[in-house]
Amino acid sequence: MQVYAIGNLPLVKALKNPSKWIQNWYADDGSCLGEFKNLVEWLKMLLIKGPKHGYYNEVSKMVLIVAPQFVEQAKEAFVGFGVEILTGHRILGGFIGSESEKSNWLQKKVDFWVKSVNKISKIAKNDPHSAFVAVSKSLQNEWNFIQRVVDGDSNSFISLKEAICQIVCLELVALIYLNLMLN
Repeated sequence: MQVYAIGNLPLVKALKNPSKWIQNWYADDGSCLGEFKNLVEWLKMLLIKGPKHGYYNEVSKMVLIVAPQFVEQAKEAFVGFGVEILTGHRILGGFIGSESEKSNWLQKKVDFWVKSVNKISKIAKNDPHSAFVAVSKSLQNEWNFIQRVVDGDSNSFISLKEAICQIVCLELVALIYLNLMLN
């Protein structure tokens, strides 16, 4: 991944034009911020210069995120490119869009983590170390990252907190009961 990202540097530099747009790259994932006419120019340059640098863009995977009031203007500016025009979408692990779209996206993530925590708690009964590794090396890092990069309130994570607390409390009660039975 790092070598590929370094290989893309000449393309990134060839597309650089801070007076017209701001671009952001992570390995082969590029994004650009600017006025529609400038974004069309950037896209055309990317489609022409990309293959010369070994970068073959799939326009069908491209997404243009705009405020709701600019959807029609965006459709006119990007007609013929096949770019999907949305008012909210994930980007580099985070989300850009309206509060309601962000809340829906975040709720889906939290629901997935709650299900994962419940599944891992069942695994923990037979293989506690694997369960610990799954939570500490994967799930926990996922929700920590989202909490850092996505503006949101702590209420979004209440169901996850409750799932963790319920599992931990049940396990503690079981351990206390087992300890009392053994003594």
